[in-house]
Amino acid sequence: IVLKSITLPILLVVAIEFAIFINMGVPYFTGTEIPFIASVVIGTIQLGATIDYAILMTTKYLENTAKVMRVGNLAPRSTDGEFQINFQTNSAMGRIRVFQMLGCYPYEMTDTPMEFSPINETAKAIVMLSQTPKECCLFHPYNNHSVHFGDVLAELSQVGKAPIRVEAEDFNMALELAKQNPEKAKKLSSLLAYQDMAHGQKAVFINPDNQYTAQVLYRLGFHWSSTSWDYVDQMLVTIAGFGYFE
Repeated sequence: IVLKSITLPILLVVAIEFAIFINMGVPYFTGTEIPFIASVVIGTIQLGATIDYAILMTTKYLENTAKVMRVGNLAPRSTDGEFQINFQTNSAMGRIRVFQMLGCYPYEMTDTPMEFSPINETAKAIVMLSQTPKECCLFHPYNNHSVHFGDVLAELSQVGKAPIRVEAEDFNMALELAKQNPEKAKKLSSLLAYQDMAHGQKAVFINPDNQYTAQVLYRLGFHWSSTSWDYVDQMLVTIAGFGYFE
């Protein structure tokens, strides 16, 4: 546990030492004689036992008063197209690769909105939101300019063969065949991770909404850049150059 504040640890120790002095003062004012070693043992035990709980409760309090931010699909910088070094573990890129590997996707996903949040703009938004009043504690800093998922998959023609639209039954069949292939099954994790999250129970998808966060950012002078197809094409070509779609 690391406390970044200098004064906070001092205040914790002072409060605990003050409690120890009170305990040691009670025998004096009541005229009770105790061995010298008793004061040492009591002071050591009380300080050692309470400092851990003091730090634990303080950190829990700070966590509960901290700001929670849920980012979107992290994407290359909007300035120069540079991507995060661990793009291979990027969930959004992983889903694109899965559909490219399967060679198809269901018709129902064609108009599904998809956003790309440039990492440089995401970092700037987080810094600005962290300076808001403490009452503002929950944000969704992701790009509010979206594109259709089907259009993104169509752009895969820039780096190879784009997947085609098929009926849901045909897609599920292609998915089951891929599961039986050990090499392909490894790449399915980014897609399968979100399946059966309700463990067989009925679940309803809640559409994300970041209008509150967007309005706050507008008032802070921040605006997400729009997602152009040149940006998407450059992103796909760049990661394809590293053999991501092979």
